[in-house]
Amino acid sequence: MLNPDAKSKVLCASESKNNYMQDIFIATRLAAEAHKNQRRKTDKTPYISHPYSVAMLLEILGFPEVSVIAGILHDTVEDTTLTYKVIEDSLNCGEEVSEIVKQLTENKNLSWEDRKFEYKIIFSKFS
Repeated sequence: MLNPDAKSKVLCASESKNNYMQDIFIATRLAAEAHKNQRRKTDKTPYISHPYSVAMLLEILGFPEVSVIAGILHDTVEDTTLTYKVIEDSLNCGEEVSEIVKQLTENKNLSWEDRKFEYKIIFSKFS
C-alpha cells in the first residue's frame, strides 16, 4: 500500500525534466492507445480524458513526477491489455510507475461497491 508520508520521497530514478517530459509523452501515448475504443460511462467522452484529468490534478496538487505519470496509466492494466512489463520497459522511471499502478489497480473479483470502498480506505490515508 502507498505510504502517504513517503509521497515526497517517491522520485523517478532519472529526475531530469527532459526524462519527465519524455515519460509524460510516452505514458499519454500508451494510455491513449490502450483506451482508444473506450468511452466514459457517465458522459460518453473518450476514456482518456479521465486518466489525463487525474494526472493534471496530481500535478496541480504537487505530487512527485512519478505519481503524475502513474496517474495517466492508473487504469490501463485493469481495463486494457497493457501490462506492467510494458510500463516498466517503456519509461525512464518504469519500475517506479509500475509499482504505483499495481497499488492502484482494482481487484475486479470484488463488486464495484467493494472496490470503491477499498479506494476510500487508501485515499483516506492521504487526507
